[in-house]
Amino acid sequence: MYGCPHHCVYCHFGEIMPICVNLRAYCGHLARWMEANPWQKVYLYDDVSEALFPEPALGAVEERVKCCRQFPDRHLVIHTKSANVDFLESLDHKGRCIMTWSLTSNTQSQVTERTAGTMDERIEAARKCAELLKGRNGRGDWI
Repeated sequence: MYGCPHHCVYCHFGEIMPICVNLRAYCGHLARWMEANPWQKVYLYDDVSEALFPEPALGAVEERVKCCRQFPDRHLVIHTKSANVDFLESLDHKGRCIMTWSLTSNTQSQVTERTAGTMDERIEAARKCAELLKGRNGRGDWI
């Protein structure tokens, strides 16, 4: 994917997000890459798009987490400005997904990042992710 729907005034990515990938084929290549490079433990979801915007319809987070779960020590990092995390409740990532948010002031999040989650919404999304796992393993491994 390339692009972002958040319309941040400082960003050059643009709002159109071409998504051109066969997820199963992509994750097959990714799994072979992981196997060939055992020193690489952490994989960034993407840094030129908004990962959570097309979810859960796209299913890319779930497929990439499945890929990481094939190995005992591989992790997926998702960096976002989104508050779209409710779909993660059904995803049992087994501690393999690390969520990170860009946090900005309320003014910046509301004025210059027009359709991203506000600062308060992002903090609430992080809290939800932490709470999701407390019932599963007693820790908040999403963050």
